[in-house]
Amino acid sequence: MAPFGAPAFILIANPGDAILLLPREQQVVRDASASDLFYSLSGLSLEPDDVQALLTGCVMQNGVSLSARTYGNGWIAIELSGGATVYSRRSEMTPEISMGTVGNLVVEYSEHVRGLPRKLRIQSVGTTMPTDLMIELTQVNVNTAINPEAFEVSVPSTFTSVAFEDFRLQSPTEDQSDATDDGR
Repeated sequence: MAPFGAPAFILIANPGDAILLLPREQQVVRDASASDLFYSLSGLSLEPDDVQALLTGCVMQNGVSLSARTYGNGWIAIELSGGATVYSRRSEMTPEISMGTVGNLVVEYSEHVRGLPRKLRIQSVGTTMPTDLMIELTQVNVNTAINPEAFEVSVPSTFTSVAFEDFRLQSPTEDQSDATDDGR
């Protein structure tokens, strides 16, 4: 788990169902969609399938290649259906996805292992609330059967339920001096 105590959050999402555990606060949020919870955590408005596509280097679910252009130094730009573009660079063995754009998102991929990225930087551009999110994937297994119990949530009895409307992830550096019960 986290190197400095309990993780800040655990998000478990299945189609039509999502639960957010906040181990450090001993709270649970159950009454929100996965996309609403993901937005509250990251500032990105994405559906679960979109998140999975971004994390795996696909940029978008079910994107069909429409055209491609090659550039110097081994760069390739691949236009996908849905307005996405993937930028790949030929490496020693196989091409690696280095960057992608979809909608107002720009995604940079790095530290590939067996063709899959382990670090991502996702930025929203041209929005009123810009987001710059860094993600590092560790302990990645591919084509592994996962016991369905891994996705079942066991909420400790000491956890308090929090309504999504009352939930707000607060940065440890955020100024608390003006906070009131009405403003939280």
